[in-house]
Amino acid sequence: MKRRNSAALLLFLVAVSSIIAVRLGPATGESTGQAFAGPQNTGVPDGTSLERIPGDDYYRITTDGQVLDGIEIDGCIVIEANNVVVRNSSITCGATIPAVWLRSGAGLMVEHNTIRGTKGSAAGVAGSNMVARFNDISGTADGLKVGSNTVVDTNWVHGLWEGMTPSGPTHNDGIQMSGGSNVIIRNNSISHSGPNGNGAVFIKAEGGSISNVEIAGNYLVGFGFTARCANGVTDCRIIGNTFEVGTPKFHPAALTHGAVGEIRCNVWSDGRLIDQNTEPCDDKPGPVTGEPTTTTAAPTTTEAPTTTAA
Repeated sequence: MKRRNSAALLLFLVAVSSIIAVRLGPATGESTGQAFAGPQNTGVPDGTSLERIPGDDYYRITTDGQVLDGIEIDGCIVIEANNVVVRNSSITCGATIPAVWLRSGAGLMVEHNTIRGTKGSAAGVAGSNMVARFNDISGTADGLKVGSNTVVDTNWVHGLWEGMTPSGPTHNDGIQMSGGSNVIIRNNSISHSGPNGNGAVFIKAEGGSISNVEIAGNYLVGFGFTARCANGVTDCRIIGNTFEVGTPKFHPAALTHGAVGEIRCNVWSDGRLIDQNTEPCDDKPGPVTGEPTTTTAAPTTTEAPTTTAA
């Protein structure tokens, strides 16, 4: 695979002097919690003019504070820097690595992008210490792979890629987490009907301990155990989600294999409370905690995620 710091791409990278807000809330003029994610509020905004960048296998960003805004690119983006912004862009990744991959660094913002995988991309977005919101993600094995201090808000994950990898068939997840803490997953729409579907949200402690994860206000369709925390995850809160009637293969929500937390105020798409709720429902289902913080910690380097779920 070629690695390129493209001069053409750098023309569209604008350095910013201020750090992405440490506490990340809704962008001006946009609301969270008001509507499920879909074509009407995710991806490149209507009317956006895109500059096409010559194709390559992937582009590498190594300068802190760069902004990638309003481009169309046939390639994957590998980020090794702090406080990078990727927004309002069309990204088509034709490799097995994630389409937007925070390989090292922190403070990444990925918003309002249309992200497509074409050759078994491991995920649409992958990393820790980041915010991913208002993205339209399809054609990848998993939608997002996330670690600590991350907000995943109002993304539309659909049309995941199923196929064979060197380690076997894909086990598709909408959002997957294998280690870390302090994560909010809210207001996303995630669907998959293929036979390899594993979880819309799959939180499994195997790459390290996991704690303080909130899965709230999402619309979830299909998969096996649609929203699940497993393998000793602590403080997992599955709250106020909507599950499409008749689509999970097994159960809509579950805490399994020693996971500890609560399942509360979750409903089927026809309004009935699901049987798996473990707590009584209060008057205001939905998120009950504030934002996790994203920090500009010393960069850490990770290996490329694989296209199979753990």
